[in-house]
Amino acid sequence: GSSTETGSEDVGTIDNAINENNVLASLSSGDLILSMSQTVADQAGIDPNKIGGANRFWADGNYGQGLLQFIDAAGQNTSDNQTLIADALSLIDDRSNPNGIAAGLVLASNILGVNENILTGIGNAFGAIRSGNIPNLVSAAGSLPSINPRILSAIAGRGAALAGPLSGGLGLGALGGMNFDIASSL
Repeated sequence: GSSTETGSEDVGTIDNAINENNVLASLSSGDLILSMSQTVADQAGIDPNKIGGANRFWADGNYGQGLLQFIDAAGQNTSDNQTLIADALSLIDDRSNPNGIAAGLVLASNILGVNENILTGIGNAFGAIRSGNIPNLVSAAGSLPSINPRILSAIAGRGAALAGPLSGGLGLGALGGMNFDIASSL
């Protein structure tokens, strides 16, 4: 080619945007959930290497148990906090409330010492995963990188690399073995 050409034919480029393919690839690999778990740990003053149990619960869609793991790790599962914890878990477990996960996580923000905006974004992402609403997941995930660069790296870095060259949509095939309940959204 000449010096005025950019790129090459039949060679894909890595798309570093926050889009459906990259978010789904990051979700499928576990990087998205892990980055959210580590962000909460950072904010709560918990060693991010010691939140494996919480991360596994969140990856399995058991958001209340994941929150309890964080509350325990932060030393906040005290008798004084039991009413608040019960209220948070009730909100999270209420599948009829589309904002329940976010509301439950935010309720625990003060005892964890985690910014409400982070917990709202994570809760909205989990709500979208629970309902199978991919556009809402992309939107929620897209709001989080401005709060924490670790989440941006999980989506636009590792997620983009996993999604691979732009050659067509990943669609739902990118979800692999994730517990993404797409059937409930149909």
